[in-house]
Amino acid sequence: MVKYLIVLRHGEAHSFLHQTSDFQRELTELGKQQIKSAANFIKEKELIPDVILASAATRTRQSAAIAFLEMECNKTALYLKQELYSTSMEQIIEILSDQNSTIEKLMVVGHNPELSMLLTHLSGDGYITMDTGQVFILKTEIEEWYHLSADTCTIVFQHHLN
Repeated sequence: MVKYLIVLRHGEAHSFLHQTSDFQRELTELGKQQIKSAANFIKEKELIPDVILASAATRTRQSAAIAFLEMECNKTALYLKQELYSTSMEQIIEILSDQNSTIEKLMVVGHNPELSMLLTHLSGDGYITMDTGQVFILKTEIEEWYHLSADTCTIVFQHHLN
């Protein structure tokens, strides 16, 4: 069975000068446009996720909400996960592995460097650096999400608003 993992890095966020903590940083106008562009790209590819998992940080919550609305996710479940903030690549894989096998299109919205490390690990490609608002779509032939591991995915699409 073919499954898709959609990896979206949050849009550009304001610097620490505007917020009291990294967790509370909000998207800039460019960041909002980056996410709208990424969401429209996903929609054009007809890969609307069944489930979106997003870090609970403000910029990722905003990114997930914008993407959700832009993709017109009528049947998509959106979950905010505190564990996706200030985490490790291994923790992200563990969270993804816990997802139900009936989910065919799974989206994660998070942060770097963990997302870059995740892409590199799953695809087996050289180190991949994700820019803010960039989306990568990976294809995998695994039956269960808990089979997600090194070299089990192929990057089929990527998009970034320049």
